Amino acid sequence: MPMKIRTSGCLASIALSVVLTIVLNLALRACAG
Repeated sequence: MPMKIRTSGCLASIALSVVLTIVLNLALRACAG
C-alpha cells in the first residue's frame, strides 16, 4: 500500500507541475496579448 500511495503522490506532483506550467503559459500569453 505505501508504494501505491507513494506512486500516486509522484503522479499528482507531476500533474500539478504540468498544470502550473500550462497556467503560467496562458497567463503570459494573456499579458503579452
